[in-house]
Amino acid sequence: MLRCAVICVLLAGSAAAAKSSRGEVTNLPGWGAPPTKHYSGFVEVDAKTDTNLFYYYVESERAPATDPLVWWFNGGPGASSLAGLFSENGPLLLNDDMKLVRNPYAWNQQANVLYVEFGAGIGYSYCENSTRTDPSQGCTQDSETCSPCLSTDSLVAENNVRFLAGFLELFPELKGRPL
Repeated sequence: MLRCAVICVLLAGSAAAAKSSRGEVTNLPGWGAPPTKHYSGFVEVDAKTDTNLFYYYVESERAPATDPLVWWFNGGPGASSLAGLFSENGPLLLNDDMKLVRNPYAWNQQANVLYVEFGAGIGYSYCENSTRTDPSQGCTQDSETCSPCLSTDSLVAENNVRFLAGFLELFPELKGRPL
């Protein structure tokens, strides 16, 4: 749990609410400049419900202009894909001392890697109801029994299709790559 909290603090500056944004990450606390280009932001997938999915994109170390795109999702329900980024296959891992260290087995050695918080209400992804605190309005963000963002398997699939289309609009240089 503490590790997830540290990851959130590391990215807090990158996760300012903005629809369909492409922000380059130029500094990681305790590390400095990332070893390759990193980007984070949001892709709006449903304007009606103000649903926005958060992503963190890491360019390949080898050949970012031609390497394929790998789209990473952590399992769930409710698991943050940032856990995969900072504790499994990302270029920098958070060690037991809560310090970033190089990962010699990072997936971005061979591919551009896209980490997505799929399902509004997971990680930094959000919907219009994410900030509800009034219990009379239904499910609140601080509830442990429900999610304030509507989510079904079909809706998540639809939103992921919309996400990918929106992401490729932000990063047109990735269009046509193997996925």
